[in-house]
Amino acid sequence: MEPENNQNQTPQNEVVSSKPIVRTYQSDLAAALKEKKGSVVSIAAAEERRRQEHDVVFEPDADTARKKKWLLVAAVSLGVIGIGVFAILFFGKQETAPTGPTSFAVPNVIFVNSQREMSFDGETRDTLVPKIGKEIQGANVRLDFIENLFFTKVIGGAKELVPVRDFFSLSLEHIQPSLLRSFEGDYMLGIHAFNGNIPFLIIRLNSFENAFSGMLKWETFMADDLLPLFGKGEVLKTLTQAEHFEDYLFINQDTRVLRNKMGDIVLLYAFPDRNTLVITTSQDTFKEIIDRLKTPKPAVQ
Repeated sequence: MEPENNQNQTPQNEVVSSKPIVRTYQSDLAAALKEKKGSVVSIAAAEERRRQEHDVVFEPDADTARKKKWLLVAAVSLGVIGIGVFAILFFGKQETAPTGPTSFAVPNVIFVNSQREMSFDGETRDTLVPKIGKEIQGANVRLDFIENLFFTKVIGGAKELVPVRDFFSLSLEHIQPSLLRSFEGDYMLGIHAFNGNIPFLIIRLNSFENAFSGMLKWETFMADDLLPLFGKGEVLKTLTQAEHFEDYLFINQDTRVLRNKMGDIVLLYAFPDRNTLVITTSQDTFKEIIDRLKTPKPAVQ
C-alpha cells in the first residue's frame, strides 16, 4: 500500500537554508536584461528592492575588492615602516648617547690605591712646580695608602699622557741631559700617606750606566729642583753648602741620601734594579715602594 503523500512535507530536492542568498548585482542584472524584462533603470531598481526584501547579499565587484586589498596592504606597510623609523630613532639615539666620562688608562709602576689627573696644558715651570707641590701637600689620602698623580695634555684634540722626558724637562731646571735620555717608558709621581704626605718618584730606565752617572752629576742641584716640586721648598732653608749626598745601606739596598743640619734625611734615591730609579724623602716610603715593586699590581678601583 502506497503511503499517503504529506502535502506539508518538504520536497527532497528543495533545500531550506537560513543563510542569506549570495548573489551578485551584475549577475542579476545580466539575467534580467537577457529575458528583456524592463529597462536598465527599472531592472536595477527592482533588484535593489528585492535585495532589501529578501536579505540578499551582493558581493563587491572585483575592482572594488582589489582596491580594498591594496589599501589594506598599504596601511599595514606604512604602519611597519613607521614602527621601524621610530625604533631606529629611539634605540639608535640610546646607543650613541654618552654614558659618562671614560676613565683614562694610566699604567702604574706599582699598585696604587687611587689616582688623580693633572693637566700640562698652558703650564710653564714657574706655574707647574708650585701647582704640583701644593697638590701633593694638600692631598687627602688615607693613611698608608698611595695615590698616583698622572699628567695629561691635549694634542690635536686628543688627550694624551705626558711622556717622561717632557715631564722632567719642564719641571726640573738642572737635570742632566744624559740622565734625561736614560729615562724611558713608565714613570710615576706619587703620594704616600705616612706621617704626612710623602712624595716619591719611580722612573723606568733604558740605561743604568747613564742614569747612575747622571744622578751623581745632578746631586749638586737635586734639592733645588726636587724639594719645591715635592711641596717641601721650606726644607731648603735647613741645608747648607756643607751637606752632600752620602752612601747609606737600608733594607739591604744601596742608597744615596742627603741630610739636613740636624741629620734628618731630606732626599733619598736608589736603584732597586738596573731598570728602575726611586727618589723620595722618607725611609718608610722607600720601604713601602720596594715592597710594592715585588708584589702584583691589581687594578685601581
